[in-house]
Amino acid sequence: MSGLYWLPLYKTGKSSYHVVIENKNFRDIYSADFSGEFDFQTPGFCTVDALKKIIAEKTADLVVKSIKNDYK
Repeated sequence: MSGLYWLPLYKTGKSSYHVVIENKNFRDIYSADFSGEFDFQTPGFCTVDALKKIIAEKTADLVVKSIKNDYK
């Protein structure tokens, strides 16, 4: 992450993730391993806590899209 960490005005950087999912039910077994990276930029007022929430939501969206694409 770059920008002044202690000033909540501008944050930019990259976030990477690695998720392993295994789901077993009565009819099907689904196992997947997803990794990814994305750039983020938050112009304007954004605290570190708000940035963590934005990154978590973006990561969750990307993982869900990857699962949907993989499961088809």
